[in-house]
Amino acid sequence: MRLSVAIVVALTLTLLGSACNIPNPEDYKNTDKPTEPPPPPPPNDNVKGFAITSVEPSTGSLKGQELVEIHGGGFQEGAVAYFGASRALDTLVNSESRIFATTPPHHGSYVDIRVVNPDNTEVLFKNGFRFAADINISAIVPLSGSTDNGIPIEIHGSGFWGTETVLVGGRMALKVTVVADHTILAVLPSGVAGPADVHVLSNGKTGHLADAFNYIDDNSFATSPGLNIELLSP
Repeated sequence: MRLSVAIVVALTLTLLGSACNIPNPEDYKNTDKPTEPPPPPPPNDNVKGFAITSVEPSTGSLKGQELVEIHGGGFQEGAVAYFGASRALDTLVNSESRIFATTPPHHGSYVDIRVVNPDNTEVLFKNGFRFAADINISAIVPLSGSTDNGIPIEIHGSGFWGTETVLVGGRMALKVTVVADHTILAVLPSGVAGPADVHVLSNGKTGHLADAFNYIDDNSFATSPGLNIELLSP
């Protein structure tokens, strides 16, 4: 009899534990993205010899024109920085251990950072910088839905590769899948009735579309004519 009671209690606790297992949003972060090099080490300005130790920031726009700090040692006055094969638009040697450089335009991808001193010595920092497309959100399909969670949506735009997080009305989407650089599939979190902004976060960049989705009180949701909801099934 005691053995039977123990088995019943154990089964009851197991079922209750399963019922209370609340999904963790971290479990739903997208993993369908290109392989990326490991992050660079933190800045270290106490370097002996000619070397590059870090680049901050390590991601920038395809348009260039952004200021970047190159940390290391052995930098000489008049040194020139290169991003891949492209010369920096401007290079300022702040000290032997720090350079300020202005990024050139680039077609996109990871590039090596190279510093060439006036004596023609040079040093290379592999995959030290990434040129990434700006994130643009152009449309959400459908345009509205229930305040309850679990509704699938499509996000259309550009620059989506590497997306880790989608926020709708300030709440994290329950699931994010990058289908292509221009398309994301996401599962909505619960929301408050009314318009909600949509944010896409990728590689240190953020795309934003104001009032992109409208939460409504009932379980039906409308879409604009011509938008194909069948595309929501991956």
